[in-house]
Amino acid sequence: MHHQLPQGNQARPAPLWRAVVLRVAGCWLALQPMAAAAVEPVPGSAHECLEGAIAQTQHYEGTRWIETPHDEFMLAGDARVHEQRLTQDECLGFVAVGGTYVQDIDLTVHGEDGRALSRADGPSARPYTSYCGRSGDRVFVTVRVTDGQGEVSYAVLGHARQTLSALANLDSCPWIGTPRPAAVDVGPEPAARSIGEDMEQLHHELGPLGYAAGRLLAFGTLAAGQHEARALMLPAEHCYALVAVGSRGVADLDMRVFGGPHLVTEPLVADTTHRRNARVKLCVDDQARYLLDVAMFQGEGAYAVQSFELREPEPRLPPGLDAGSRIAYAETLRAIQARGLRSSIMGTAIVNPAEVLKLPLVLPGAGCYALAAVAVGETKAGALELGITDAQGSLLATDASQTRPALLYHCTPSEEHLQLAVRAREGHAPARVVLLLARDEPATVAH
Repeated sequence: MHHQLPQGNQARPAPLWRAVVLRVAGCWLALQPMAAAAVEPVPGSAHECLEGAIAQTQHYEGTRWIETPHDEFMLAGDARVHEQRLTQDECLGFVAVGGTYVQDIDLTVHGEDGRALSRADGPSARPYTSYCGRSGDRVFVTVRVTDGQGEVSYAVLGHARQTLSALANLDSCPWIGTPRPAAVDVGPEPAARSIGEDMEQLHHELGPLGYAAGRLLAFGTLAAGQHEARALMLPAEHCYALVAVGSRGVADLDMRVFGGPHLVTEPLVADTTHRRNARVKLCVDDQARYLLDVAMFQGEGAYAVQSFELREPEPRLPPGLDAGSRIAYAETLRAIQARGLRSSIMGTAIVNPAEVLKLPLVLPGAGCYALAAVAVGETKAGALELGITDAQGSLLATDASQTRPALLYHCTPSEEHLQLAVRAREGHAPARVVLLLARDEPATVAH
């Protein structure tokens, strides 16, 4: 069934580890004791980030509550109108923030005659605007999601200014959405590949990461602004890459997956980038029904969605760690195995933001080694940096990728005493890390 879609898309601290010395693949690794006073719980929603920012405006800029934040789930094109009456001569501030998959909110203040009195600058997923009036004035504030969908929190402040500098702190909140990048005119588009050619290309990309082509999940045609939703059953205990590909007339195709064992109001995974194909990855722990939603943001034509099943290699993640981390972990193992190296888990650790965890590492002899730091739990891929130094402190290898787990390689002709350093980037929550060590046969490096 087709539905018309307006132009838009869309802690508990972990236990700390005692000092332990591990022997893995012939290497000795000492995990140092970590400080016991760890981590305060971090905000887990856009609502909590908004409350924190408003508390700062009250403390530093003298605002007061008029209407505390309240939440509502909104789809692209949805609008809510809030009536506000001034009880004294003052300036009111109006602010809204959207969750991860909300990309643009229009926030406009209208008078009783329908005239626009003020409007927030955009595009923005955290718009703010203000209005100064007299006691008894009545205004109507329209909150409209123009791109994306998800939870939207709205609040009203008194004694407000035209700009509130403390609200800029919302830009660092990871649970607030970001606007869709503006399209860049790069000239005429080259001739696009067919759906079959694109699927073949994706198969070549995903195959080395351990994915095997599965069944065709959906096929159809859409015009610009339309979307199509289909029920989807995925077998449990597996991880998948779901890939949507558009035909030559498709310019921007989006895909979201809803559902699972628990009812959710935001997508489990989504791809709303500016591309004519979309891909998402997820792991399924329990047999459940999902909803696959494909949207045509720009262009028109046919589309197809295919599943790719991830064949998870050994060693598996330690018990009790977040299942959603299995994909990054398995893909990292596959990348290491593609070089003919055998992997083992060295251990797990917790790294606080901007902290550097330093571990002594002895490589027992000639060979090539791989070292990886895979973030598990809610820590995002790319939150970690990894490096190794020699006994004199000289840097031998480093990886600071912001899009995947940190992975580096090092070859030695003889035994080496090194230091392994894992750093969590600033702005991220404390990271729980699985450390991997892999090596080839000692005889592969000549003396």
